[in-house]
Amino acid sequence: MSRSVPEASLRQIGAASRSRPRRAGLGRWAILALTAVAAAAVAITATATQLTQRETAETLLARVGRSLLELDALTAVAWDDLAAAAAAGEALSLPDFPLELQINAADLAGGPAALADAVSLRLAQTLYGEGFDALLEEPRGVGDFFSDVSVFSGTIGRITAGGRTLATIALIVSLCAFVPLALGALTQARGARRLLDPGAALGIGGLLALVVGIVAESRFATLADANPDPLMFELYAVGVDVSALLIRNAGIIAILGAALVGIAIVAAQFEQRS
Repeated sequence: MSRSVPEASLRQIGAASRSRPRRAGLGRWAILALTAVAAAAVAITATATQLTQRETAETLLARVGRSLLELDALTAVAWDDLAAAAAAGEALSLPDFPLELQINAADLAGGPAALADAVSLRLAQTLYGEGFDALLEEPRGVGDFFSDVSVFSGTIGRITAGGRTLATIALIVSLCAFVPLALGALTQARGARRLLDPGAALGIGGLLALVVGIVAESRFATLADANPDPLMFELYAVGVDVSALLIRNAGIIAILGAALVGIAIVAAQFEQRS
């Protein structure tokens, strides 16, 4: 005689199995961690893309180029000769300047400081299009990769049109990595809690980038205050501005993640009551 399990008992067993909370597997935590890293990468690459936008980049390049080539001192020394050449209707140019920049008689109307402003702006426009290699008398060779010039060109020298292309590619790659990972995190839960993991990943990634930005800003500010060299001060000051932009972008991402987590929690509470 076969023994059968009552239908009521089967329903109780099924209900118990459904009510038992599922443990988060290793795969879920891995997806969450990778999504957070991708979110931090989006914050960094978005900052690089904004930084290399023409108007922003030329403002920073004008500051650095002005200190690098000592334009205030250069225009002050050449002022008398330039004024005499302008009065005689001759072509105007700065002596011993590494680039050929057009100088008009109208540029002299505001004095040496205004002339330095005009020259630094045109210098920035040239550097944005051609890079800092335009200042070199001879192109860099393969053995110059680790030289001071290459280090300079690989950092502040990336705030150019070429650097914008690289930043845009990096942003696209980071977004292509983040989107499928976020969709994978979205499928790790059911119902109203679907937004919990993507929101947590955004929040964690934003906080990671935020910490990097805060630490970098503090370090650059300390170095700028302690360095008497005008050029190094300007370079560190640019680092402070870049870090501040990263902090803003990271904060936006972290706030967005926190908002998604809040929405998921509230929606889950309403789902349980209904």
